[in-house]
Amino acid sequence: MADKDVRWMTYAEVRDALGLSSARAALARSRRGNWARRQHNEDKQVRVAVPVDLLAAPRDGSRHQSRDLPPPPPEPAGTVTVEVTGPITPTSDTAALEARLRAAESRLSEALAMAQQMVDQIDQAHRERADALVQVAAERIRADAVQARLDAAQAELADWTAGGPLARAVRAFLNRRGRA
Repeated sequence: MADKDVRWMTYAEVRDALGLSSARAALARSRRGNWARRQHNEDKQVRVAVPVDLLAAPRDGSRHQSRDLPPPPPEPAGTVTVEVTGPITPTSDTAALEARLRAAESRLSEALAMAQQMVDQIDQAHRERADALVQVAAERIRADAVQARLDAAQAELADWTAGGPLARAVRAFLNRRGRA
């Protein structure tokens, strides 16, 4: 094919020109057609040689029409359109609907009030539990301090009795008694 018989296009341009679903579809179409490929020096994009007669051919839109929503059905013959030119007065159906709406709003507000009470009760329970945990932590700190003082006293007593000043005083007393 001569250069005048082809048009060099990117895959995105091929997609748009041929009405394909994606650039991958354009790549597949170029491979099926054995179109020449080359990379552009400036933007480094791959371009393919698309035959001009393919671009000029009419498109079958049936594939794309299946994706569109169907047209609305025609209005049946004898349809009457009425134009209202005055205020609309509520009927008994409207009044009944409004009464049901008010009743539903009332039930909803009651449910919201009950939910708020439950949230308040849960919040109070959480506060009480947090206070109890703080008290338990304070008691543990006090118990740890008492245990530390007890351990220190026991260590000091052990020092006094195991060769410390008390043991020496007892030995001295016993030695004096034994001499007397």
